[in-house]
Amino acid sequence: MEYGYKNTIAEEDLCDIRRLDRSEENGARLARAWADEEVRAHASFWRALAKAYWRQYVIAGLNELSAATLNLMQPAILQQLIKWVVSQSTSSPQPYSRAFAFSFLLFAASCLQSLFIQHYFQLVFETGAHIRAATQVTMYRKSLRLSSQARGAKSIGDIVNLMSVDAQKFYILARAGHALWSGPLQLVIAMSLLYRLVGWSMLAGVAIMVAIAPMNTIVAHFLGKYGVAQMEARDERMGITSEIIENMKCMLSRIHTFTLEAS
Repeated sequence: MEYGYKNTIAEEDLCDIRRLDRSEENGARLARAWADEEVRAHASFWRALAKAYWRQYVIAGLNELSAATLNLMQPAILQQLIKWVVSQSTSSPQPYSRAFAFSFLLFAASCLQSLFIQHYFQLVFETGAHIRAATQVTMYRKSLRLSSQARGAKSIGDIVNLMSVDAQKFYILARAGHALWSGPLQLVIAMSLLYRLVGWSMLAGVAIMVAIAPMNTIVAHFLGKYGVAQMEARDERMGITSEIIENMKCMLSRIHTFTLEAS
């Protein structure tokens, strides 16, 4: 920080990128998985991605499961601690060692949960970035081998959006993918714990969630609809921008030729 305050940070001052984070490494990794997939009768790009990055993503899922378990354990430990406090006003109070044990368990569970959840985020962010880089490299290599007919079917704007916006969606999916199983699991366990504490009164919370679900569906529908319209506008903008640049190049070339002929 002191060096950066006194000097301008240049590229040579930065650390080298790890080999597994480099675009060429991830592109080759996905290319090997896709080569194995092409042998199948019905090749699937999703299977190729899973084969290339499943190990790191599964480890992230185990961290998420551990963090979710510890998160749900803390209310149970706190409940036992409250019972100890209540017992101190009765004729048979629980020993102080029990309070110290539950306090330590609550502290340890909170610390371990933080470690697991941070490791989970680190892994899913890395996996998402690797998948995005590998997808961009794959599409770039494919764009270099397009035939004339294929180039006519896809504009430059379409290809650029595929390599930037659509590849970014793989990154977002990798970050939120584990929520598909973690969210419902935590919801079911939390509802079970609430039922043990308050009984059937917990159905009030369930009713609110059910009532909000249609609203969320409507909002998601409109977001998807306007997202498609935004992508189409971006494709059109990229096409117009590319055409303007090509016309500018052509005009500059003609001006340069006219200048040479005049001189």
